[in-house]
Amino acid sequence: MNDEFWEDMREEGFMLVDELARKIAIYANTSGQIAMVTLMDGRTQALTIEPEEVADVVSRLIKSGREADATGKRIASEAFTYLAIEKARSL
Repeated sequence: MNDEFWEDMREEGFMLVDELARKIAIYANTSGQIAMVTLMDGRTQALTIEPEEVADVVSRLIKSGREADATGKRIASEAFTYLAIEKARSL
């Protein structure tokens, strides 16, 4: 996938994430599938999902998003606690 592909995705409104080193586009392809194309750190990957799989994929994305959010909050809390302890030790 080249710059022209991403520009087409942008113009068609298919871009979900549009950053310099990270892009995600989702669209219905000409074979009747849902295509998800990503660009991460210069590497492009594509996958297709059958229409009947969409509900399961969305459900898993929501569940995974909640889990990732909880993990991120836990890590941030642990980092804050560590920094507070280190600061207290230096007093």
